[in-house]
Amino acid sequence: MRASISDSRVVWLVGGLLAGLGVAYFWPHEPAYATTADRDANFAMITIPVGTSAAGINDPMDGVFILDFLTGQLKGAVLNRQRGTFASLYYRDLAKDFDVDPQGTPHYALASGYAQVAGQRGKTFASGVLYVAELS
Repeated sequence: MRASISDSRVVWLVGGLLAGLGVAYFWPHEPAYATTADRDANFAMITIPVGTSAAGINDPMDGVFILDFLTGQLKGAVLNRQRGTFASLYYRDLAKDFDVDPQGTPHYALASGYAQVAGQRGKTFASGVLYVAELS
């Protein structure tokens, strides 16, 4: 009995699928980290990873921060997964921190990064950091 052409196609399809799954299983897995940023003349908005990724635990989650260039206020929040609302609110007056002249025109720059800062007194820090500069 001779195998038909359609039978050999199925064998090649299944063989290719199994080979692809085998390569994907043994290939080193590397997480992709991406933050999002947007800005205009008056404000900037950026996301930062705030979940933990230490001791083999991977809990990805982002926080969102908004910097108002006119007032120098930095506001942030993290979404609560159970309630579906923003929680863990953050506020900082950067104009006061940088001692910005109220009559001047400040120029802010911000960027996010990834860091695992060691916790203290039983507290775990976020896996992301926010860098802010005042350029005037």
